[in-house]
Order: sequence, then C-alpha cells, then structure tokens
Amino acid sequence: MCELPRGGCWLSRVVVGMVAVGLAACGGAALTGPLVPQPPSLEARCKLGAAQSSVLITEWSGAEKANFEAMLGGGAVAVAFSGCELRLVPACRLRGGYTWQRTTPATDYVEIRNHADLYAKLPLGAAALDAELKRSGALTVSTTVAGQRRLGGMTAAEALADPTCGEATHVVDAVTLGAYALHGGGDATGSVGVDVRGVGQTGGAVGQSLRVVRSAGQPETCAASRDDGPDHGCASPIRVFLTPIPGRGEPVGPPGTVRVDFVSASATTRWDVYVEDQATCTAPCSVWVDPTRPLAMRVRDQPGQRVQVRRIPTDLGPVQVTARPQAMGKFATGITFTALGGMGVVAGVTLTAVGCSTDRDGMCTAGIITAIPSALVTAGAIWLIRRSLPKVHVGPVFSDVPMGVRF
Repeated sequence: MCELPRGGCWLSRVVVGMVAVGLAACGGAALTGPLVPQPPSLEARCKLGAAQSSVLITEWSGAEKANFEAMLGGGAVAVAFSGCELRLVPACRLRGGYTWQRTTPATDYVEIRNHADLYAKLPLGAAALDAELKRSGALTVSTTVAGQRRLGGMTAAEALADPTCGEATHVVDAVTLGAYALHGGGDATGSVGVDVRGVGQTGGAVGQSLRVVRSAGQPETCAASRDDGPDHGCASPIRVFLTPIPGRGEPVGPPGTVRVDFVSASATTRWDVYVEDQATCTAPCSVWVDPTRPLAMRVRDQPGQRVQVRRIPTDLGPVQVTARPQAMGKFATGITFTALGGMGVVAGVTLTAVGCSTDRDGMCTAGIITAIPSALVTAGAIWLIRRSLPKVHVGPVFSDVPMGVRF
C-alpha cells in the first residue's frame, strides 16, 4: 500500500514507468554498437601499391618472368600497372636498352604483418597470399641482389607519341636480379632475420620456426656474378623500378597531402565533402587532403546534419572516413524523455521544497522520490540524443591496422 500522499503516489508511479521505458530505450541504443568503417574495396586496397615507384615481382609465374627477361633484350619495356597487377605491353616497342651493372651482393628483408603491409609491399601477390598470411600470421620476403639492368637511351615521355603504347602506364627503368625466398611464420612481436640459405638459419630473434613458401635462385652464388652478367643461380628478376608515363597511372598527391576515401555508412544518405567550406566531392570518393585544412561532411539537402573531421592521421597511408547520418528514432526518443524527465525534476524539486519547508514529510519524501529518478531519466535521454547525432569514423583503409579515431 502507498503511504505517500495521493499525488505523490501517482507521480512516483509515472516516474517508475518513465525510468523503465528510458532504460529500455538506452539499452536498445547500446545494441547498435559503435560506428564501424566500411570494408575497403579491392580497388582501394590495390591503390596502396599503385603509388609505389618500385614493386617486387617475386610472385610472378616462371612463364611471366621468362617473357619479361626476353623482352629486356629488345628495347625499353612498357607495362600497365594498376597496383595489384603489373601487365607487360608487348605491342609497345620502344628504343633504348638495358645495361647490366654489378653491385655488391646485399640481402634485404620485407616483413608483412597485416593486410596493409601485404597490399603495400607485395601487391602483385596480395590476393594469392591472403590465405597464407592468415595461416602463418606473418610473411617475410628475403632477397639477395647481385646487380641490376638499367635502362638507357630513352625517356618515359616518348611513349606518349607511340600509338601502340596506349595501354601502357609505366616504363621499366631498372630491374634487380638475384635470389629470393618467401617464408611464412615467425614471431609477430620481434624482428625476423632470415638467412635465405635455409629454414632455421636465422640472423635475428625468431619466436617460431619459419617455413619456405616459395623461392628462386641460390643466394650463395650471387658473389660469383661478373661484370658481364649475373651468375646463373642469382639471375631471377626480383624488383622492377617504374617511371610513370606522364598523364597515366595512379595520380600522386601534392607534397604534404594524404589520400582520403570518403564513404557513407548508409546506402540511402548522400554526403558532400567540404574542404575549407568548398564542396569538393560526393561520397563515395577519394580526395588528396591537406591535414591542416578544415574538413567536413554534410548530408545533401540537410544542412543541419554536418560533421567536422577533426584529425587526419598522416603516417598510415590512405585513410578512410566513414560517415553515419543522424539516427532519427534515437533523437526523437531522447527529446521525448528529456521533456518528461525535465518535468519530473521540476515537479520533484517543487514538492520537496514545499513539503520540507512546511514539515509535510509525505510531500517532502514524494518530491525526493520524484526528482532523483527524473534526473536519471533526463541524463539518459540527453545521452541518447548525443548518441543519435551524425558521426564519422577516421582510420586507415585496413581494419587490421591497430588505429582508429571516432568523433
């Protein structure tokens, strides 16, 4: 039985109902989880490697390497490079030739820890090595180079005048020759120093044994290379150095800029991207952005739905900005319970002030019982309103790179 005054009992029941509904609404909002960036497309992944000036070709098949080596003797080699694919353009025959330059044998290691590393450091084999990276946890490409063949007698701009070179985007400026091995495994927290002469012979701290995934050549023969050419056991093409044909290939942004991919978390919402209050593009789109300039996104035809992108990381390569529009259901619920909770707080404070000042214990108690839950409901409703506002997630293109900024 209620011992409070009739008005206090009625109001307390209303407040209890408000609290229950408010908690249910807040609980439902929590189930929606944080804003999750959209998974990068294959095109976005390949752009990590498309801006490179040199690329490992160790993942080429034996037939492709043989064809490439044959073309090196017939003038400058033109290729079509898109990031994940490096395709020879045999119809494009240019003047010039490649001269062998012997160098002191040197061994290098390329460590691959995640998908960003894979598509940036080994783009030509990224798709095929995806499963191997997941299975091994880490990959290491160890290369021993004996020298290189360097192009002379032509420039990449000359390809523009040749109608047979319309598909070409780059000219091979040089190619290094040597031996290599791709290893799977290793300690993901330490440095992996692998001796390419065999598995288990290491030059650094390794937490687990490595296994050879594939290899070519014999690194111990690289020291036997001569001025007139490499030793037969150390002549596998390792890395090509590319010179872009002007106006073709992946564009490179101005110094100090970062390429940002803008996407929408909702398929039905169109976001316009603004750089210094100037409309630049409509998501999904990619823009080279100066991190020091003001950057914002706004829902088209809804000026009120605008979010400011406050920080763009500059040390993680391409960045993805995912925008989510305002959640109108949460917003309406938050407004409703803010109003009801505010009314309860006012009523509770009034009852408490009047009851306690006139020694009416029932009214004083009813006011306290009304004010405290109403304040909690109001706070929860305000939190729900904040959760409903438009948001952006800023982070690297690849989710397995441990970095993310939410605003």
